[in-house]
Amino acid sequence: MEFMDVVRKRRSIRKYKPEGIAEDKLTNILEAARLAPSGSNRQSWKFVVVRDKEKKTRLAEACSRQTWIGEAGAVVVICYPPVKGIDDMRLRRDSTIAAEHIVLAATNEGLGTCWVGAFDHEAVKTLLTIPKEVGVNALVAMRHPAEQPRQRTFKKLEDIICYDAYRQ
Repeated sequence: MEFMDVVRKRRSIRKYKPEGIAEDKLTNILEAARLAPSGSNRQSWKFVVVRDKEKKTRLAEACSRQTWIGEAGAVVVICYPPVKGIDDMRLRRDSTIAAEHIVLAATNEGLGTCWVGAFDHEAVKTLLTIPKEVGVNALVAMRHPAEQPRQRTFKKLEDIICYDAYRQ
């Protein structure tokens, strides 16, 4: 798929078909995340791939009871371990870029995804044995889509771009 087609096709999908995710597709998606850029090439991220049905159900509970998460074929939990001398915001930013690579790569592989930012950090850490000092940025649920969300509308490019200085 052409890159701009991937960008245009990417949607938040919360209904999934029962078919699983092929290993090669999941590997390609995780490889895209591994290749994401990061400040000073720190690569300061760790991904927990959750496929166990019971754990996905418990993750859904930790995500404000968004039960559809339990139906995902996989949920990738994007973490950022501490790096001495690097503040939390920079580590979170790097892991956000990697997460977006996951979302776009999954779209390219024909999968639907949904970025999940509303969750109980401590519950997720406890469930997945993530150490206290490690940050959890987001979760990305994915599987073959069973829905076609309504058409989105976007602002015009000229309404959001300024050149050389900010303008209202």
